[in-house]
Amino acid sequence: MLEAGEEDKAGQWDISINGFKDADYGVSASYPQLHIRREVGGGASVWGGWCTGMREIAMSRTDLEGYPQWPIDHAELLPFYSRAASFLKIADYEPSLIDAIAVENFDNLAVKAFRFSPPVRYPADFSNHVAKSEKIVLATGVTVLSLKGRDGHASAVEVSFNGQTHTLHCNKTIVLAAGAVGNARVLARSAMQLGIADAVASNIGKYFFEHPHCYSVAEVVFTPHLAAELAKQKYSSNGFVSLTPKKDFLIQNGLTDFNFQIHPIAVNKSDARTLSIAQNYRNIYGVEPQFYDATLGMEQAIHSQNFSVLDDGTLNRKNDGHLTLDLSGQKKIVAAAKKWLLTNGVHAWIAPPEQASIVAVGHLHGSTRMAREQDKGVTDANCRVFGLDNVYVAGSSVFPTGGYSNPTFTIVALATRLGDYLATKNI
Repeated sequence: MLEAGEEDKAGQWDISINGFKDADYGVSASYPQLHIRREVGGGASVWGGWCTGMREIAMSRTDLEGYPQWPIDHAELLPFYSRAASFLKIADYEPSLIDAIAVENFDNLAVKAFRFSPPVRYPADFSNHVAKSEKIVLATGVTVLSLKGRDGHASAVEVSFNGQTHTLHCNKTIVLAAGAVGNARVLARSAMQLGIADAVASNIGKYFFEHPHCYSVAEVVFTPHLAAELAKQKYSSNGFVSLTPKKDFLIQNGLTDFNFQIHPIAVNKSDARTLSIAQNYRNIYGVEPQFYDATLGMEQAIHSQNFSVLDDGTLNRKNDGHLTLDLSGQKKIVAAAKKWLLTNGVHAWIAPPEQASIVAVGHLHGSTRMAREQDKGVTDANCRVFGLDNVYVAGSSVFPTGGYSNPTFTIVALATRLGDYLATKNI
């Protein structure tokens, strides 16, 4: 197991960004340093722990022109979530695999359950296991530069260690698990020597997408009946409720998926408008209002080949990657989502003084996406790189789509599935 980082420090990858508005959760760090980390465990050292399974509509959408297709079915992935839940130490995970929990007496509203995984950290959870294992040898501070081989078979790994370049010979299976940028970087630098077909090579690094959010897009107040219903424990995700539209609404309106994560908050007694709304609510309904902070999470609307994590500098080893993103397609989702919530039990929508920005949140996907045919992706349904007999890819870089679900749960489910496949093949 070759790990570019080291156990006691995090170095900075040379990743440039364009078109991003940082959502750094109060952490003073650059976007790449926060989300593309050069240390043992990578991004797992900072990830937040919210988990939910992908919705079926985000894996099998045929009504939208150009919408990417997964080469595996949603039902095929479900059994692997249960094992991923054990790995991630998620209690009561079953509700999070339900696409839509209906909100009683509200035909257009549903809830998607999230569950919290106690942050899984390499030092605490795996270092002893790796140290004692007779099957795992961990080499830290080793950066993989490229794969070497010919005729569709990788037979060596070119690495950098202590400022020097070395070649490690290996005829066994190679699994790249270097993140959405790193996986693409290694494959792109190796494509010509390995004999990767042009149709596949042209897709490496392309179709990069994120998981856009509008944080605190509004404060909302629901009608008493809906407020009372949403207060029931069966809808709660550890202190918040994730409201989501049903599949029919998305199809009828040609929208990619979205959800509102609503958190109860206290009435802002220093804001005259809020106090007026609260008094109006009491006069109409005769009860105290509950205010909620609403954050909008969205599936990215545009999956374009133009969005790549690589540039000429990356291929020439002058930088480690380039992130560029156009989130303009989300404006339609924001407007439609607001209208949907307003027409389904909302008494008041209180927008912030400044319009909430649409931001990328650190969920990088798609740069080596899986597909049924090699002209549409980089890996097949088993995460094997098209045309190579011993190179596989793990991580969210293989996702054709991501829905609005945080990707970690699905990453681990797919990794478990890949592990089973490799074990079955005695690879």
